[in-house]
Amino acid sequence: MRTINANALAYVEKQYSSEPANIIEFDFGIYCDKDITQAQGKILEISRLDAIINVSSSSDSQELTVVLDDTDGTIKTYMESNDIHLTTATVYQWFEGLDYSDRFILFQGQINSPISWNEGERTVTLTIISKIEDVEVGFSPEEGQFTKLSNDYAGKPWPMCFGTVNAVKALRLNSRYKGMTAEGFGFIDDHLLDRAILQRWFSTHVGFAFTPDSFNGPLQAAIQAEEKLKLQAETKRDGVNIFNGEKFPRGELILDFGKVQMLGHFEGHYFKFHQGSGSTLKFSAPRGIQGGIRPVNDLCEGKLPIEHADFWRTAFSATGDIVWVEGTASLGSTSGRIRGENCGHVYITPGSTVRIDSAEAIYYAVSCVPGTILQVSSFISSKGDEYLQNVSSNLWHQENWDLGNGLTGVVLVVHDALSKQINPETGNSWSDDLYVTFKSTVGPNTADVLYYLATTYADAGIVDYAAVRAKINNYPSDFAMYDRPNIVDALADIAWQARCSIHYKNGSFYLNYLPGTQTSRDTITTSDIIENTLSIDYTDTEDIVTKMDCVWSESEIQEFDNTVILRNNISKYGTKDKEFDYYIYNYIDAVLKSGTYWLVKYSNTWKRVKFETPITKLKLETLDYITLDLDSLADESVVCSIEEVSYNSDNHSLVFTCFAPVKAGKMEQYVYAYPANLSVSLTYPSEDEFDVWQSIDAIGKLTSGNLAITSVTY
Repeated sequence: MRTINANALAYVEKQYSSEPANIIEFDFGIYCDKDITQAQGKILEISRLDAIINVSSSSDSQELTVVLDDTDGTIKTYMESNDIHLTTATVYQWFEGLDYSDRFILFQGQINSPISWNEGERTVTLTIISKIEDVEVGFSPEEGQFTKLSNDYAGKPWPMCFGTVNAVKALRLNSRYKGMTAEGFGFIDDHLLDRAILQRWFSTHVGFAFTPDSFNGPLQAAIQAEEKLKLQAETKRDGVNIFNGEKFPRGELILDFGKVQMLGHFEGHYFKFHQGSGSTLKFSAPRGIQGGIRPVNDLCEGKLPIEHADFWRTAFSATGDIVWVEGTASLGSTSGRIRGENCGHVYITPGSTVRIDSAEAIYYAVSCVPGTILQVSSFISSKGDEYLQNVSSNLWHQENWDLGNGLTGVVLVVHDALSKQINPETGNSWSDDLYVTFKSTVGPNTADVLYYLATTYADAGIVDYAAVRAKINNYPSDFAMYDRPNIVDALADIAWQARCSIHYKNGSFYLNYLPGTQTSRDTITTSDIIENTLSIDYTDTEDIVTKMDCVWSESEIQEFDNTVILRNNISKYGTKDKEFDYYIYNYIDAVLKSGTYWLVKYSNTWKRVKFETPITKLKLETLDYITLDLDSLADESVVCSIEEVSYNSDNHSLVFTCFAPVKAGKMEQYVYAYPANLSVSLTYPSEDEFDVWQSIDAIGKLTSGNLAITSVTY
């Protein structure tokens, strides 16, 4: 109901009173449709004020067109140095004889296009609309300044979590670093030197005293080993250029080149190898090369060592191959199982993939609404199958980031990429895609969610928030939003799913629980209606929905959504199908409750009442509930909602359009119009509706039994 102070209300409710003055306050002046002390009489024309509310979708629009006299050119002069788009305009009414402070707001909005200045008429025409600025809810990374953000994730909205959300898909903010070698490099097999020394020693054995060098097998084997060492030495480098290297972290780190892991640091895109130390190595270095540049990993891991000092414990074949080492006689030939058989040589070709072997923290956006991470899960791949497993809490921690504008981002930090954690025994590997169980500080009451969104993104409160909160407390909503809708659209969609309506007016949102018993603001009878203005219309059959496909899911990890299909009045109107996304609920009871309420409304044709009244009913406004006591509507009084109120400034009349919960062909209020407080003994559909359904032939309507479920071979 419109807020009008007592003095002004007394004037409005007079059957015969002076005509009200219309006043508009702009940033650039206060104008009236007549000259008064407080305002210039510059208003030449005000179009009919339309305030239209669509309860079913909670959408609203209000628009007003004003023509101002600008003979003195003051408005044009102001517009030449000021942009008046989206500046505030407030429309008041006031009665002469009252104090100026007794004026009351009719409409508040913003100046919007079209705006026109007419030179010939010396007028300014502008449009005022009641609309919240187009603000997106949520947060995207490009709005902040992040050093850890990958370009791949810019523009992707952070999840917004409400209540306790099971398996919300976390948004990865960075990926594992990946580069590619611009040239090749290699390392000598240091153990090959051991082999050459042993073979040269053996070549001097007394048994080879009279053997020419060309036929001395151990000597030739030593020469070949030394030649290999020379070739391998040509591939040695002190570093390597890496494509994409400039994006890698700075400072000392270990890179994984596939076959080798190297310690070093980046200088631009050039990775300079470091002299290894014992603390960085994963193996004991061969003799004679301590402090040399070498891989961190042991290329000869698992090979038997060669101790050339124990010459007499080593046996060779006639060709110089090592065939036996004391203590390994049971192995027989050790060919391929000992160091010094080229196992330590590696060459990394150009174009090889480069990743970080050091700990690589991965950051995930969990929610831009504050809360607590309860559990982290990821899929493990094993033999072609995937299994969801919990990630140990010692592998991650939670951080809270200041996102600006009062927003707090909850970030999950995995200490090292899970995809690097491969079980060496089973080969099982983790995925870097994570699912988080999260408890938000907002919710699960849907009214709390609406209040948070309205106050955070529209800087507006919610009227009747506490009352509605109590009414819907039994239907919690635990959900995450993964997109960034306009604030008005977000509020409308969430409210609709919770069987509520919400609309914005004069700086506040108004929330209403639709199934509840509605408070009537006034009673309208025939005597209140201007003669010959009453009409009874009906809602459009084009808007009928007889089959609702209500889609919902229990968690984000579901491969396919659940669907609840509700049908009504198909025999009368045919199958008119429409899908509805119930993303705020993760349990079927709430989906059924809400879906059934809306199906009742969508699958029937209802009466719509239009009439005009004098300005005495100015206190009534859009979305108020009133009692219509009209014989032409029903045999009894009916509580109706005002869908539209148009104020006609020409004759100071009000044009009403009301939704009446009276079905076409009936003369009484439908019993399930406001079902919240009905007796639990009542069932839906009613007996007469069920009897109609029973009397109509429909394929399969009485089918019963069990459906056989068998495996299908594809």
